[in-house]
Formats: sequence, C-alpha cells, structure tokens
Amino acid sequence: MKINRIITIGLFLAMALLGFPTSLWSAEVVVLNSSSAGNLKLSKEALTAMYLKITGEIDARDFKTLKAVTINSTRILDLSEAEIVSYEGDEGCYAPITSDWMVDDRVWYHTYEANTLPIHAFAEVRDNSLSKWYEGSSTLRRLILPATLKNIEYDALRFNDMLTEIITPENSEFLVSDGHTIYTILVFTTDYYSIFYR
Repeated sequence: MKINRIITIGLFLAMALLGFPTSLWSAEVVVLNSSSAGNLKLSKEALTAMYLKITGEIDARDFKTLKAVTINSTRILDLSEAEIVSYEGDEGCYAPITSDWMVDDRVWYHTYEANTLPIHAFAEVRDNSLSKWYEGSSTLRRLILPATLKNIEYDALRFNDMLTEIITPENSEFLVSDGHTIYTILVFTTDYYSIFYR
C-alpha cells in the first residue's frame, strides 16, 4: 500500500519536475501574414496555436478562413496589425440560417464595410437535422482589435460566451474601451457612442 503511494507521488513529482508536454497548450505566438485580402492561408502551426496574430490586409473571406481555428482552438487572437478592407460578395463570413430547401445563393450575399469587424466573424451555423442554430467559439478568450477598426457589425461577437477580454489598441484613433464597453469616438464631436457592450 505504501509502495503504491510512494510510486504514485514519485511519478507526479517527476512529471512536475520534467514538465508536462507543453506543445498541446503552447503560448507561442503564431503569426500569419496576409499578402492580400481574401488570401489568408492557415499554416500547420496555426491549426493548433493558442495565440494567433494576423498581420496585413484581411476581409470577410479571411474571417471565414479563421473560423477553422477560432471556433475550436485559438484562445488569443491578435488583429492589432491587421487592416480590415471592404468586400462585397457571397464568400464572406456571413452565415444566415436558411431552410434546407432554399437554393437561392443571394441569401449569402453581403456587403462588408472597411475597418469594420464583420457579422458572424466568430460564429457558425450548426445543424442536427432537426434544427439549426448559431454557435460561437468555445475557446476564444481574448480578442485584440485592429488599430484601424471603426465599427463592429451586429452579431460580429455574439454567441461567444467564452470571450472575456476585448482589447482596444492604445493607438486606435476611432475606439476607446472602458471596462466591458467599447466606444467609438466621433471625429467632429467629443461624444462617445457605445457600439459593443457585454
């Protein structure tokens, strides 16, 4: 009995001293550079990275690509050096809930504004054959917004119950945060308007 307890304690101490495999939860920053909007490619490292940083020009198509990692693995997404450009089309991250018998492709068509976090950026439609619903990221905890961001589109961050921290870069000319509220600063006045409150 004592020998089993000693062996168990010894194994725990050895694992603590040698360390657990950290590759499963590495805090190493994986940086993805988008050469042009709509062309973001996920590297092998990005698929399991907990801390992902995006640089360069991105649009709603890139947010659709990012869902492959932000829905299930990324904990920290840094967009501070990314610039969101406009996109108009049906290949973006907008994901309406439609009937199975609906075949009209125009439902997916959406106009995405520049410097705006797009609708359904971190949510996707789930389907169990009986019903459809939106589900957000189960892992995303911290989001660092782009310095050039001016607005957050409706439902861009909705359904992300695990998201606890949204950071506005200090050098942002358009947004300021105060606790759990993000405000947009109007250029011609000193008024603040809340664009996101959680």
